Amino acid sequence: MTRVQLSDDGGASWADATLAPPVSDYAWRGWTFQWVAAAGDHELCVRATDADGNVQPDEQSWNLEGVMNNAIQRIRVVVGAVNDRQQPADSV
Repeated sequence: MTRVQLSDDGGASWADATLAPPVSDYAWRGWTFQWVAAAGDHELCVRATDADGNVQPDEQSWNLEGVMNNAIQRIRVVVGAVNDRQQPADSV
């Protein structure tokens, strides 16, 4: 992996993450990203680029065995003010 990018708007725009040094050619590689979360709904996406310039695809193209899932994963995050937080069920 030579590049990692994060999007907080569902993939409309991308920003580079900071890569940790590689441990070996075949090991997972750590990365960090300083995200300033604004209040509201966000769709976080992360994509990687390899040394040949291949970028993870937006959509998955499944094969017969259902393997090789390397598409961008999407996570919905809702950010609210501190006083908008929900109370735990056992405290109500």
